Amino acid sequence: MKWYRFLKSSDDGTTVTVDPSVTSFVIPKISLAGDGTTGTTGTAIKIGTSSVPIAINTAGQRGINTFFSSTATSDTTYGMYLRLDATGAGVEAIAGRFKTTISSDTTGQAYGIHATVEPGATTGKITGQCAAVLGNLVMADRAFGAGGTYYGVLAQVYAAGNVMTAGNISCLGISCIAGTEIDKVCYAINFSGTDSASSMIYTRTAAPTITGHVRVLINGAVRYMPFATTLP
Repeated sequence: MKWYRFLKSSDDGTTVTVDPSVTSFVIPKISLAGDGTTGTTGTAIKIGTSSVPIAINTAGQRGINTFFSSTATSDTTYGMYLRLDATGAGVEAIAGRFKTTISSDTTGQAYGIHATVEPGATTGKITGQCAAVLGNLVMADRAFGAGGTYYGVLAQVYAAGNVMTAGNISCLGISCIAGTEIDKVCYAINFSGTDSASSMIYTRTAAPTITGHVRVLINGAVRYMPFATTLP
């Protein structure tokens, strides 16, 4: 049996043409209907299963690959927009969930998400802000009891039990590539805000009374950052 790859030739979503040079290819298990209205493994779209995933065994292979371009000069352009509206009490609402499972003791590097912003090779810069990852917590402009704890960014390290032999583990890593020009101009943290006694930033010259410390690693060496509980 021969399968043909159909290419959309117009933006109306209906007109297609056949590519006769492609005589056969494998169609993976894809269901645009998903599991149905109550399915828990792909209600709307389902590609593969946890027991029979779509194999991408070739080096450099990408399971899903999309390319977009934009010449817009105003407003916002999205390569992908995903939104979840949570209206039920007690639910844990997550608009996007990414997970990498490590099943080899010799895996080189692993990331749950890798986000990149990169200027062009010859042109390209910004006039405002630029961040590889933007965590935007929007608080309602009204009087209300927060009820919980809110973060712009939350980093968590979780251990399933008390037995753990792993070594170098940190909740947050900050790195500028050493030995390059970026390391000469890179700041570990950039704080900005109103400078006052009631604000997050308060400039003082008097020495505070140190009441504790936070253990950190600096270039692989253990160091201790002191903190005070009251202002001098």
